[in-house]
Amino acid sequence: ADLRELFTAIFDPAGCRPDKSLEQWCVQRNRESQSRKALNSKHQKMRIGFSSDWGGLPVQREVRHQMQVCAQQLAENGAEIIEGFPKLSEMRQAFLTLRGLFFVAELGGLYRTHRDQLKDTVVWNIEQGLKLTAAEIAHAEKLRSAARRQLEDYMQSHSLEALVGPTNQVLPFDLETAYVSEIDGTRLETYVDWLASNFIFSVAGLPAISLPAGFARPSPQQLPLPVGLQVVGPWAGDDALMNTAEQIESMLAPLNAPFSFPDPSA
Repeated sequence: ADLRELFTAIFDPAGCRPDKSLEQWCVQRNRESQSRKALNSKHQKMRIGFSSDWGGLPVQREVRHQMQVCAQQLAENGAEIIEGFPKLSEMRQAFLTLRGLFFVAELGGLYRTHRDQLKDTVVWNIEQGLKLTAAEIAHAEKLRSAARRQLEDYMQSHSLEALVGPTNQVLPFDLETAYVSEIDGTRLETYVDWLASNFIFSVAGLPAISLPAGFARPSPQQLPLPVGLQVVGPWAGDDALMNTAEQIESMLAPLNAPFSFPDPSA
């Protein structure tokens, strides 16, 4: 709800009209919010695409399990769950190419003058970008466009309001660990591969919202850790996505009930 108000305040052209006071705008927004809450409380039937691993990405077992719990919770609240996800095998390369290009554009000057003061991962990204050819950049842009069409076609052909799956591929880890290099026995090639569950949608340009999705334990002896559910909407469908996410958030509320952590000093 807060995100919607911020989004509307920024983009609602009616809010900028000189004949409309701030008070009038706030009253109108409050009415719309109350109407939306009443509509969402009915949990209208939704068709949601679901994948516990976004088409085969390495995802920690406990996260995959919690995604299944979420899917069951949504189904019990009336949502129609459609399992599956299109294969986006070349999205990783498109992301790495465009990321390298971005780093050269933003930090190339610092690399030339202060390379020794840059973080090693920043240097790696810049040097990957410097190696790129025009043909490789053009190919990455074609892959970006193709991925957007593929995802939109998939959602339209299945009449889906959103796609849902894990926000992160792993549970939260120790802050001293810079990045994840392995997931359930699968070795990752680069330091950003554990973020693929996010960047595949960033490259495609689709809006996404992450919601609390309960908790999971890395082992029976460890405390439960938070898990996130990523809700992805169609291109330029930010407003509709917020409606869908608001309904999903209310459906998942029982999974996010607060609990007490044991006192470490006891």
